[in-house]
Amino acid sequence: MYRADTKWVVVTLFWCLFILFLSLYESNKINEFVHFRHQDKLAHLGMYAGLSICLNKLFSQLISPKRKWIFIFCITFIIGGSLEILQGQLTQTRVPSIYDQLFNLIGFMCAYFYAFFRKQ
Repeated sequence: MYRADTKWVVVTLFWCLFILFLSLYESNKINEFVHFRHQDKLAHLGMYAGLSICLNKLFSQLISPKRKWIFIFCITFIIGGSLEILQGQLTQTRVPSIYDQLFNLIGFMCAYFYAFFRKQ
């Protein structure tokens, strides 16, 4: 039986905490640093591409490749959707957006294709 690499457990947990912090942090404070249209969509894409890459590394020896990507999709979908709902409930400056969830899933797809073409 394989065990997960401790390094990727730590990196993945850190990445999840990073996403949690940025998702629930007041958006008016984040917007002070970056100023361009749809900046949050690019952030969602990058955060969930990074999460998917971390999960791919974490599960590389634990789950078969086909099932692994289905599992990673489910994790990113659930985390992204849950955080979108929580944004509307726990913050005053953020609202849930289906487009944010869409860009979360595009981030997942970028990671999937990166891993696929990297093997080729």
